[in-house]
Amino acid sequence: MGTSLRARLERIRSMEKQPKAAALQTDKQEKLSAAGWQQTADGLWERQDKSHSLAAFETSAIKLAAFSKNLAGREALLNNLCFFDFETSGLSGGSGNIAFLAAVGSFTNNGDFVVRQLFMEDYPYEAAFLNSLLSLLKKPAAIVTYNGASFDMPLLNVRLAMNQISPGKLPAHIDLLHAARRLFRKTLGDCSLKSLETELLGLFRHNDIPGSEVPAVWFDFLKTGNMAKMENVFRHNALDVMSLGRLFVIIYNAILGKVICTCDEVGLASLQNSLDPQMAENTLKDKLGKDDGRAAMALAKLYSKNNRKTERLALAPYYPENFHGFYARSIYAEKLLLDSKASLLYAERALGVLKADAERFGNTKTRSIMLDRVRRKIIRLKGY
Repeated sequence: MGTSLRARLERIRSMEKQPKAAALQTDKQEKLSAAGWQQTADGLWERQDKSHSLAAFETSAIKLAAFSKNLAGREALLNNLCFFDFETSGLSGGSGNIAFLAAVGSFTNNGDFVVRQLFMEDYPYEAAFLNSLLSLLKKPAAIVTYNGASFDMPLLNVRLAMNQISPGKLPAHIDLLHAARRLFRKTLGDCSLKSLETELLGLFRHNDIPGSEVPAVWFDFLKTGNMAKMENVFRHNALDVMSLGRLFVIIYNAILGKVICTCDEVGLASLQNSLDPQMAENTLKDKLGKDDGRAAMALAKLYSKNNRKTERLALAPYYPENFHGFYARSIYAEKLLLDSKASLLYAERALGVLKADAERFGNTKTRSIMLDRVRRKIIRLKGY
């Protein structure tokens, strides 16, 4: 009897809510239509925006290895790439996090940039949202994201699995954050998309909504249909993808040496090495003696891979003044300069640094091996 009464009460409450829910849904749909969204299926909306001449258009094929060694030998035209970003119900991963808004941008043949946004009105429409998104992501030769390897792509795979949707074969993925960090972490520190917008593109977003506030705005939209703040989320999402497209072009042209920007040359050379080792070598040579020795160390690794031992030894004077630098100078003085006294001096300095490190950080197995090696070298140079 109690169960029957409870069921009847639930049905009555549900019937009371239905008119309110229907009115709320109608209100949402009218506001979305007024904001330029077009309904493509139940609960699924799409909007398109075009910006003119966002970046110098790259007409030649882009060598994807510049962004990942895993893509060696693969090329794509700029207008055959898509730039992708999610807005979600939370800032962390996991099965409880849901993407409700996606932006997919692409360049046209004349350099214009088109952004297509997909928006799901409520939770029940997630499967339609994901299927529509997949149809966009499967068309290009590669998908470009910013921090997508850690967030967007794993989340996409989780949500597809939760909805029992097979992704099929997706295009190659490029996370531009990795290249951006190599180029700008030493010079800018902050490699967030917003920071690079300001420093490289000269863009300042006015009244932009912080990413941390996006989930609350969507939840408010679900409950009340409040469109004012939701429009800020739509704009934030579109701007992220527009900036991503421009930054991709700038970073690729910087790697090719076509654009001069303030960046870490050692990081630049590491990206260039996947395309043209000679270009990477020239970049590092130009930096020799102008930094803290990182360029020399990077160039030494490049020479080692190509068995260029004499050239590697000759880099020793440019090494940083640490254990490895002093030890390399000792070998350089002995092997190339044939100066045993200078070699002994540098070996003793290397030993001093190593002993100080052992006292400060502890005597690890590797450090013990190096201590023994340097001591034996000193004994040999002294002629004992």
